[in-house]
Amino acid sequence: MSDLASASDRIHRFKPLQLCGASALALLGSLIILLNTPTSLLFTSTTPTGGDNPAHPVLIGSLSRALAENFSIVHYSYDLWGGFELFQFYFPFPYLVGVLLSKFFEPKLAYKLFAVLPLFLLPPAMYLGARLAGAQRVTGAVASLLAVSFLHSQGFKVWGGNAFSTLAGMVANGWAFVFGILALGLLARARIEKRFSSAASLAAAAALLSHFYIGLFLLLFGSSIFIVDLVLLLRGRERLRGLLPFYLNAAAAFLLSAWWLVPLVHYRSWAADFGGDWQWTFLSSLTKTEVVVGSLCAVLALLLIARKERGSPMLIVASVFLGLSLFLISARGIFSEIVFSNIRLWPGLYMSAYLFVIAVFDTVYARGQRLLTLAMFVMIAFLLPSEEAFYNIRGWMTWNMSGVEGKAGRADFDALVEALRKEPASRVSFESADRNNKIFGTVREFEILPWLTEHNLVEGGIVNSATLPGIPYFLQCLMSNTCAGWPRGSIMPEKNIPAGASMMHALGVNYHIASKEENQREIEASGDFEKLIQGKYTALFKKKDFAPMVEVFDGEPLQIKSADPDKLILFLPTFDDLRNQAVAVLGKNDDAHAAAKPEDVINFLAGLWYSGKHQTARGWAPRIKEANRGKVTTFFHVPKQSLPPEGFDITSKLQALPSLFIASRSYEPYPQYYSEEWENFAVVLPLAAKSSGVHQVHMAVNGYRVLANGREVDPKEPVAVEFRTLLPGQEWNSFAAVTFLPIGPGVSEFGNFIDHVYGVDQELRSGMPSDGELALPKLATADCNASVEETFHRLVLSTSCPGKPHLLKYSFYPKWHADVPIYRGVNGFMLLTPHSERTEILHQDSQVDTIAKALSALGLLWCLLAVFWRRRSALA
Repeated sequence: MSDLASASDRIHRFKPLQLCGASALALLGSLIILLNTPTSLLFTSTTPTGGDNPAHPVLIGSLSRALAENFSIVHYSYDLWGGFELFQFYFPFPYLVGVLLSKFFEPKLAYKLFAVLPLFLLPPAMYLGARLAGAQRVTGAVASLLAVSFLHSQGFKVWGGNAFSTLAGMVANGWAFVFGILALGLLARARIEKRFSSAASLAAAAALLSHFYIGLFLLLFGSSIFIVDLVLLLRGRERLRGLLPFYLNAAAAFLLSAWWLVPLVHYRSWAADFGGDWQWTFLSSLTKTEVVVGSLCAVLALLLIARKERGSPMLIVASVFLGLSLFLISARGIFSEIVFSNIRLWPGLYMSAYLFVIAVFDTVYARGQRLLTLAMFVMIAFLLPSEEAFYNIRGWMTWNMSGVEGKAGRADFDALVEALRKEPASRVSFESADRNNKIFGTVREFEILPWLTEHNLVEGGIVNSATLPGIPYFLQCLMSNTCAGWPRGSIMPEKNIPAGASMMHALGVNYHIASKEENQREIEASGDFEKLIQGKYTALFKKKDFAPMVEVFDGEPLQIKSADPDKLILFLPTFDDLRNQAVAVLGKNDDAHAAAKPEDVINFLAGLWYSGKHQTARGWAPRIKEANRGKVTTFFHVPKQSLPPEGFDITSKLQALPSLFIASRSYEPYPQYYSEEWENFAVVLPLAAKSSGVHQVHMAVNGYRVLANGREVDPKEPVAVEFRTLLPGQEWNSFAAVTFLPIGPGVSEFGNFIDHVYGVDQELRSGMPSDGELALPKLATADCNASVEETFHRLVLSTSCPGKPHLLKYSFYPKWHADVPIYRGVNGFMLLTPHSERTEILHQDSQVDTIAKALSALGLLWCLLAVFWRRRSALA
């Protein structure tokens, strides 16, 4: 690269810490933000509110306790989701900062500072990043100013990095950009000096541990340098030996973060895949000014690179970086994982565009041509936020910083907290009501309750960290006509207060906060609850029949081997008889000699559905309004590659229970699968009739090819399907299967669906050719005096009924171990049969966790030795 020596000289004269503390240029952007901050509220102690903010103090509090009790960062927390693995699937490093702040400030004030500090720290981080990369001092000042522009971007408001996102509760992403920009500068410095840098490796690891997307951001930046270096190597302008020390930074950064990253990959199936793409394009999110300035900078960059102007190496890398970012977001369809959704990649792409503008400015400024430099200053001035943007952010800051204390619902909130503090510790659920955004500051305000009381929540923040968030959302839907989330695999129910009381019991929930007057009246009228508090906007109810944390059963548990255990667990609460039952859900590869036949399970569940012992699905639009809707209700999924060309044979023996869809509504793939997945699965409709022969089957189908009796048929007219007698002597004795193969996006406004299936000449129903009968064990909790004591990473089960199945209402995770097998039960809880009256269940690291920690210890030792070696070499 040209002029690397001069850039290196500038860096050696640069003292980062001194300039960070004293340079007005570095703090220029921070000063602008401070002038637009409601400082009168900044240092007041108020209850956090706004967006997702209420959940974050709970995480900081849980982390603080885990560090104090066991020096653990990743740990099992009882606070949310009925227990979940905190920081296994979320980003721990920013919350360590939160714990540190809580040691010096009052807790509420500490969180407020934790939430807003990224806004003040990004401008100096941008300055330092630019200077570390060899940019001029004036360029550093421009970078500090453009940080303000990035923070006030209104192209997106909730996906990370900018002020809107940070104030909405995406605090980790805000911190991640601060650490990521510093890491980027340190990596650039290490490349210029062609050396290994412990500081760069540590900063890169800190950025990765702050947010996945910043880790991806740095990976793209490193790839940009690699592409440029590859060209230089091919041209003979660089030597591989000289570049190798720099690329060791990547290995060191991986080792330093391995303690978290390796288990994250290993346990990834235990995290909820909750998200999706938006109909969005990069250009559509930009303002006209940004498009014009970006276009002019692109033209300038092409001219400067073509002429090989002074300073162009930084510009070349920045250009490649922007190109790779654009490619990733446009080619994200290559990756099926939801982490590559466009809305989540957007902030990194936007920042790479700003870094590109900074690189263009530095290259122009280095030329010394005043007219072109002045033109660049004018363009950058147009990028600065408008008065409206400053006003909007100040308003959001005021809303958040005033806390619940500044909202209409303060009296209600204080009364709820005070009442819960007087009650025995248990679990609380709450109604997700849109009006709470105005009354309390956010619809999610009650997620802060584990921080303020001894109670836990079954709902919670950090949705992707929970294994089965659809379970508490199912309860939320039953107790109200609104619910917060709808994860894939969930079929949410209509409001049903008595069923909601049953679900609360099943989840160990004894308190519920109702918001809408309609729901308050229905809950009170149900007779299942005692009203503890009646406020102006909310009411606090307590279950009269106090729900235990352990259920005991008399009889063997029903074992179900499932091809998709998560979807089955999400589905079981639909049935009134199964939401609090001894059902062991096994994976298709698990060893289970007593597992029920999949065909029997399908018939059993369909029978429960036909008996009316189920909840009605919500949230669907009818396709065809006919009286016969719902006669055939059961569909299951089979991977297309495992099917013969003629479709599914009804006599085939299933090795495990397929992913099921049972509902009196249209079959649609989208509640079950993301758009990238559903085309890989065929849909099978098992049909039962009272007599054999050919029967006419009516169906409305869109987006699927239809196979029946080994041939493709046209569903526009009733389809002739031949039924075979397979269970002689039974009422429903004849069977057939219809297979639906996806053919891509549907051609109607409703997309892809299968609907309105019924027999034209004879009544049909769902069923498989199997006559086995399944029995459920009886509840025996009242006779067994069972209880559970919870401490950090330890549960102690006490019971007078050893030898009987016990359902512990704590979310299963594979790190829990006991002297007896532990199975996943209904609602994702732990099902075990103790041998003695006292059983310890311990949360223990696996071999993968131990190896990962050893790798990080090796990485830290490497960095320390590198620092020692460099200092020794300098002295020599």
